[in-house]
Amino acid sequence: MKVVVDDEKFVVEVWLMKGERDNSIKDIIKNYKTKKYTVAIFCSGTHNLLDCTSALLVNNI
Repeated sequence: MKVVVDDEKFVVEVWLMKGERDNSIKDIIKNYKTKKYTVAIFCSGTHNLLDCTSALLVNNI
């Protein structure tokens, strides 16, 4: 897990790898929500990144 805090923008990014889910995320959210921060959680997926990105670009062009 990687946590990035931007105090200027009041944003917290939580980066999780596949299979990395535990109760500490709830504590992070609770802690920063009381301070009026936006908490964004990013989880890695199970699909091929190159294939999915290519399909997304083709679909939106």
